[in-house]
Amino acid sequence: MKLWIILADLRLLARVTRFILRLRVALLILAVVATSLPVTSARAETSSLADGLFRTYAVLGNPKHVAVEAPGRIWFTAPSIDAVGVLTVVEINDRIVEYRTRYFFTGAGSKPYDLVVHNGVVWFTLSGTSELGRLLIATEELTHYPLALNSVPHGLALRENDATLWYAAQGGNALGRFDTATSLLTEFPYPKPNAGLEDIAFGAGNEVWVTATQGNEVRQFDAVAETFQLAVPTGVGGAPISIAVDVFNFPWVTFAETGDISRYAPGTLALWRRFAAPLSAGQPAGIHIQGDSFSQRIWYTLSAAGAVGYFHTRNSGQLLTPHINFRLPGLNSAPWGITVDADGAAWIADSGANQLVEWLPPYFEPLYLPVIARQE
Repeated sequence: MKLWIILADLRLLARVTRFILRLRVALLILAVVATSLPVTSARAETSSLADGLFRTYAVLGNPKHVAVEAPGRIWFTAPSIDAVGVLTVVEINDRIVEYRTRYFFTGAGSKPYDLVVHNGVVWFTLSGTSELGRLLIATEELTHYPLALNSVPHGLALRENDATLWYAAQGGNALGRFDTATSLLTEFPYPKPNAGLEDIAFGAGNEVWVTATQGNEVRQFDAVAETFQLAVPTGVGGAPISIAVDVFNFPWVTFAETGDISRYAPGTLALWRRFAAPLSAGQPAGIHIQGDSFSQRIWYTLSAAGAVGYFHTRNSGQLLTPHINFRLPGLNSAPWGITVDADGAAWIADSGANQLVEWLPPYFEPLYLPVIARQE
């Protein structure tokens, strides 16, 4: 009799254990599925994170570009849902992360593309409706500024010394300037037709640099004289995409078709010092530069390879360390924009896998754990 009671208790315990396991699996599936729901806020479950290479944050909208407001507060464009979003991360301790995502919808078909964050304001290009957008962070007030018809603005940059926004009007084949104080808008026709303008960066003084993807060149514009100056060819099929200027005022550019990350080298026959991307068919896209008086770290994304990387150079351009690169976690990864916050974490917009990725210092430990979110 006692033996029968013991066996019955064991059978009951087994059934309860199976029920608990099934319940845990069901809750996990619900948490994952919830990340695809069209809501505007989310909160992460308490999750243990190993110190490692990446933290991944599921978002909506196929994020294209990222900008840092402050460490742990990252803005991004979400073109497929016509919104800009903000990710807020709170580190409770070294192994636990909580985060929220919010979305600010910008109108049907607006397709936000690039963005900058400065002094409590988010500025962004709306490629689908040919507008600039402004979001006041404190009040959440959203304003649209119409551009020229079929302007299709892509790259965006803020020139802080005179508070002007500059944008690459891909559809209008023009370089645009918007005065944030007066709302005065001026567009400067690009000298080469159908050049496919993509990205903007500022050099010393009055220099504005713009990449022309289809024109296979990078061109310098004088913001005071209001004229295009130097044109630097990138070679047939170069397809320059993103641009950043280093501490010595030399532009660095990602070449999508030739697979190079290159530094402008005036006075040389080639005009560019090329650093070949380590993964074949990687298609370099985004770029970001960290520099000091001695060296600089060149960050880049490889969209077609689903990878990110960096390398070190002296300020002279001499290579100090080889490429460090990794493929990102996530299905169909296709990273584009990349930036670095004040704590040294790199942030990547992965449009293919619908995620933001945080690349943690020291950048080369091959471990990651995803953050699983539940929706509110």
